Amino acid sequence: MKLGSNILMTLLVMLCTATLAGCAANSGGDNGSGGPPVGPKPIYKNFVVLVNSVNGHIVTPGQGANAAGRGNGYVGFGVNQAGWTTFMIINESPFANCSGSSRGNQKAADWVITRIEVSDSGSMVTDSRAGGPKLKGDDFGTSVPEWVWISFSDVDPNTGLLFEADKSVAPTFVNVYNANAHSNEELGEKLIYYRIQLTSCADGSSKFADPAWGNDGKK
Repeated sequence: MKLGSNILMTLLVMLCTATLAGCAANSGGDNGSGGPPVGPKPIYKNFVVLVNSVNGHIVTPGQGANAAGRGNGYVGFGVNQAGWTTFMIINESPFANCSGSSRGNQKAADWVITRIEVSDSGSMVTDSRAGGPKLKGDDFGTSVPEWVWISFSDVDPNTGLLFEADKSVAPTFVNVYNANAHSNEELGEKLIYYRIQLTSCADGSSKFADPAWGNDGKK
């Protein structure tokens, strides 16, 4: 399913505004611009990942650097690239939450994003739905190393928690900034696995999706 061009443009232009509150503002680095802390100015890349609330599956094919064969939901940031990943629930308004909508003519959301966690542990598995390979994370809720939290500066290093919101105020999409800031010359490509928690507005039940970012770092 394709995301309407007008909605996509709204998301990418209005990142982190007061209207669109679903934002994990991971500025990263120490140069004040949200880029890697040292090295050349990054090349900015933005990606959109769509999640199906019916089954909790991500429908967006792998994108970006080294995406071939890594399954739906994979997002790859190449050397010296940085930017935003927008996670969005299909068929939900970006202006809605469980309580209603900031636009009076739109209905309240049915599902919202309440939590995103990251881990440096995972493996390649078979995607039973697509019949192909997929990167899947393990050990969520545990500590993450420095090379993870220098790319995602809002991460709790002790738990890997990147974003969390109560169901009553949680958004239908979340923007996450990836500074891709580790040293490529020292570490090469590193995989950061993420898990998205979708929560039902009706009964509070949850569904999870957990692909990966591929970070090539900086030189």
